[in-house]
Amino acid sequence: MTELSAVRGVGPALQGVLKASGIETAEDLAKANPAVLTTISGIGARRAPVLIAAAAAAVAAPEGAAEQGAGRTAARPAKSPAAKPAKAAKPKAPAKPAPSPEAEVSTGAPSEADLDALAKAKRRAIKAEKARDKARKAARKAEALAEQMRAAKVKAEAKAQKAREKDKKAKSKSRKKDKKKAAK
Repeated sequence: MTELSAVRGVGPALQGVLKASGIETAEDLAKANPAVLTTISGIGARRAPVLIAAAAAAVAAPEGAAEQGAGRTAARPAKSPAAKPAKAAKPKAPAKPAPSPEAEVSTGAPSEADLDALAKAKRRAIKAEKARDKARKAARKAEALAEQMRAAKVKAEAKAQKAREKDKKAKSKSRKKDKKKAAK
């Protein structure tokens, strides 16, 4: 049995998530259906087949090579050519795993579950885009209402100012009349 840590691309966090989902070994991961893997948190439609291929490569690799490969994802090698390890020390995963009857079923033509998952993802994307459009429209409407409120407030303040001035003039006239009456 090959440990999940021997699979390229599976770190400690993903290993815990996979084990929680019932995938205990690299063999289990190599036999997994990509559609099932996409339901696991952190694994998307692009990553699922890559993980399956890496698991198949880890299972096919000799025992010593699998132990050497353990923990590769924890520390990435530097990108400079001088810092790269020798090719013999790091076996490369084959581009495609060796075909098996089970693998042909899971990696051949998309199954109905795969198509359903893709359709569901597409519907979610469309729904999310509609929600974003609706939010943008609501924001524009709220801004327009706020602008109308500001204009109405300015208009009301101008009207109130006119009323105060009119009231002031009326009081002034009233005082003048009272003074004239008092003077007589």
